[in-house]
Amino acid sequence: MAYRLATVFIVLGATLYFGPLVFAVESASQPYLAGFGQFFTSNTNVPVALGIMWVSLAGVVAVAGWLFIRTWMSATRSMAQRMTPTDTTPAPTQKPVPMV
Repeated sequence: MAYRLATVFIVLGATLYFGPLVFAVESASQPYLAGFGQFFTSNTNVPVALGIMWVSLAGVVAVAGWLFIRTWMSATRSMAQRMTPTDTTPAPTQKPVPMV
C-alpha cells in the first residue's frame, strides 16, 4: 500500500511540474497561448500565487500534525507496555521434594 501511495505522489508531482513547464514556459512562443502563461505567472497574478501558497502550507501543516499524532500514539503505546507489571517468575510445575 505504501509503495502505491508513493507512486501516486510521484506521478502527481511530476504532472504538477510538467503542466506549468509546458503551458507557461513553452507557451510564451505561441501567441494564442500567451494569456495562459501570463495568468499563471506569480508576479503578474499574485492572488493565484498566494492561494497556491496557502493551500500548500495547509497541506504541510496537516502532514506534520498527522506525523506528530502518529508518533505520540506510538510512544504512548510503547510506554504503556513498559509500565505494566509483568510476572517474570515462572510457576513451579512440581512440588519440591524434601530431602531426608
